Amino acid sequence: MKSASRSVFVRVFDKDHRGFTVTELLVGTAIVGILMALILPAVQASREAVRRAQCSARLRDLCLASQNFSSTHGHFPGAYPPTSRASPSGYRLLWSAHVSLLPYLELKNVQSLLDLEDDSLSLYHSPPTSVRNSTGLKQSVVAFQCPSDLGLPGSVNFRVSGGTSPGFHASVGVNPPDAALWGVVSRKGINSRSVRDGLSNTAFFSERVGGGQNANVVLLGLGTFLTAKDAADACRAAPMFLSVDSNSGRSWLPGGYHATWYNHIFTPNSRMLDCVNGPQMRYTGNGAISARSTHFGGVNVGLCDGATRFVNQNISEKVWRAIGSIDGNESFASSDW
Repeated sequence: MKSASRSVFVRVFDKDHRGFTVTELLVGTAIVGILMALILPAVQASREAVRRAQCSARLRDLCLASQNFSSTHGHFPGAYPPTSRASPSGYRLLWSAHVSLLPYLELKNVQSLLDLEDDSLSLYHSPPTSVRNSTGLKQSVVAFQCPSDLGLPGSVNFRVSGGTSPGFHASVGVNPPDAALWGVVSRKGINSRSVRDGLSNTAFFSERVGGGQNANVVLLGLGTFLTAKDAADACRAAPMFLSVDSNSGRSWLPGGYHATWYNHIFTPNSRMLDCVNGPQMRYTGNGAISARSTHFGGVNVGLCDGATRFVNQNISEKVWRAIGSIDGNESFASSDW
């Protein structure tokens, strides 16, 4: 009788404390893997939604700073900051609009680090260099960066629209959308009356990821592009084995397509590689420098009236170019973008 009781106890004990079989472990691991595969994309999408919202908020701050600048000076910020003047050599560099906006973003302390009499043409190189502004070139300004893009110190994501102009020149051509039409970029800054297409229909800023991602630029070494069509055709025909610049947007200091300008020749996040006509990507080299982001489906755009909106990358080329120009007199419906 005693022996039988012990036998029952042992059987019960063994049944309650046996380990998992290999099959059970494999099934459990598979279930956990499936759950992780389902949950992680949702978590990542949620985080990106937050980053995109932060990106839009920073862009809105830039637009509002531009409005405040305009109220003070009678025009939007241009390539000549109010505190800059020609260097002793008589040369005056083209600075970014960002430099002028620093005091309106409560960053006057950062502006105090800059030498705006610097005449170093190397600031137009890609990447820019300067002995006199070496500190400023390394200075990161969160207000100029999108959280979705992990850029290098001193890099910039938010750029000023050059319209549909492939270079820094006045409007060329008379037939939109292929003509080169003036954008917000200018030396002394345009006033709001110059935006004849309407402040709420005209882009001031958009975003562009740093070089080395999907923002590499093909260096063609061809002649000057006068119209949007010239630049677009050259980029489409560019051999893929040509040298590529991957330093785009390395600094917020200089004005130029290598740093703080973009244009509306190609639609946002275009599959076409951008290109310029020079052997180096300097501001004198003109071409197609597109709005690009890491956001799914499009880019954030800051408008001349201070508003921001997310623009779908499938927008028509005609409408996208119309948004870029300040006085093209194009017509489009609000539902078109």
